[in-house]
Amino acid sequence: MSRAFWINGAFALADTLRQGQARLDTPERIGFGALKTDRYLIREMTRPFAAVLGILVLLFAGYSLANILSDAVNGLLPVGAIAALAGLKLLISLEVLIPISLFIAVVAAFGRLQADGEINAMLALGMGPRQLLRPVLALALALAVCVTCLSVFARPWAYNASHRITRHATAMLNVNAMEAGTFYASQDGAQVVFLGNRAGPHAGAQNVFIAKRDGAQLQVITANYASPAVPGPDGQRSVHLSGAHVYQFDHGHPAQDQSLSAAGLNLDPDGKVAATGGYSPVAASTVHLLAAKDPADIAERQWRFSTGLSTILLALLGAILS
Repeated sequence: MSRAFWINGAFALADTLRQGQARLDTPERIGFGALKTDRYLIREMTRPFAAVLGILVLLFAGYSLANILSDAVNGLLPVGAIAALAGLKLLISLEVLIPISLFIAVVAAFGRLQADGEINAMLALGMGPRQLLRPVLALALALAVCVTCLSVFARPWAYNASHRITRHATAMLNVNAMEAGTFYASQDGAQVVFLGNRAGPHAGAQNVFIAKRDGAQLQVITANYASPAVPGPDGQRSVHLSGAHVYQFDHGHPAQDQSLSAAGLNLDPDGKVAATGGYSPVAASTVHLLAAKDPADIAERQWRFSTGLSTILLALLGAILS
């Protein structure tokens, strides 16, 4: 065959290849391929994110539960409040744990892709840094919205509920869980209880000492025996003291000091729970913080609105570092 035949055949083959490549590079096919790549990268980041977040949640929950259980064992916290306080503390921590987990997940995912050569393959196919960062930004934006909602709405509500439980525990001592030979004080220090002898939890106690302070007044009660706290028909608990002696001291008016001896005395172990506590910026509503001028309120406001941005920046930083 002549040289012209081979030349014409080569040109025809080149035209065919160019036409086939043009059909492969249509906008529809390019967009579909980019969408599949984005979903693949998001999936590769979501898996380590869920694993890291789960581990951090378990670690934080264990740490918080250990502190709460120690207070419950010492009689400083009602047993029924353990789960509520642990859940509230965990909810508060999510605004920090989620960004940290995302950063670690992005570093781990892109590190694996780089080690397996998948990043080089994507770059060889024409993907640039912008295409690689697009799924990272999409995942970061979705999580940033969740973190912002946690900071703006869930966090102040959780702090309010936590403070309400703590205020109740401040005035309420779990006397049934107390052990002999230990001084138990309420969290505000206004009430102290000491049991000389006791067979065990939920049992009666001997040689009881109770001190209560209310402003300038101090009340000291001693008793030979105290029965376990039992709820009455109205749900209010009461402790019956046998062989009780009550001493009332008024530091402002010493002449009004009183003493009383009684064969039997019913005592309310819960005391009076404050209706409202002191102001705390972390428990204040976001609407209130928007108009606040106090430095502590301003700092809390800036923190709440910066957590979402921090989530995005940490994700992008993880992609760049990997």
